[in-house]
Amino acid sequence: MSPRWRRLCGRDARAPSRPYRDWACRGKIERMSATRRVIATGLPLGLYVASLLLPATGPIWSGDTTTHNGWEAFEVGYGAIIDLEEWFPGRVLLIAGWLANPAIWTAIVCLALGWRRMAAVTASVGCLLTLCVLPDWWQLVVDHPAYWFWWGSSVAALLCALFLLPRTPQPFVEDYRPMSRATLTPDS
Repeated sequence: MSPRWRRLCGRDARAPSRPYRDWACRGKIERMSATRRVIATGLPLGLYVASLLLPATGPIWSGDTTTHNGWEAFEVGYGAIIDLEEWFPGRVLLIAGWLANPAIWTAIVCLALGWRRMAAVTASVGCLLTLCVLPDWWQLVVDHPAYWFWWGSSVAALLCALFLLPRTPQPFVEDYRPMSRATLTPDS
């Protein structure tokens, strides 16, 4: 039995190893990860909500003096998906950038459910899709915090999925050590 299991379950080292069969031990592992799940969900969610409220772009036209918040940028990206008039590369990149939103939403839901691998995959897709906005809109978004909070929410979701949520062992696996010849010998 690994030291981690002994520490979590409070078992004696001489006791036979039964991972996932001891329900008292499993309860301690679930309680430990519940707090981590709240933090792992709250951090990216807070950054994402802040990105909708913060200024996203400055004046778009030369005579315009207003700043636009993240919610308005969200609506512009959604409008690019719905409007079927003309297609050009900048619009395709804007649509790809907007599709980062469902990826971030999915990553946050997966973090809340404790689905570590799925959260890491969708958060990394969200990280890449948020970068699609930069080629055409770089000069408008670089000085405003909403883009960086938006991108930061996907990065935070990725980092929380990789490092904050506990890695659960596969059923009947005692530890994470690399296999060696000693582990391949049958028990006597």
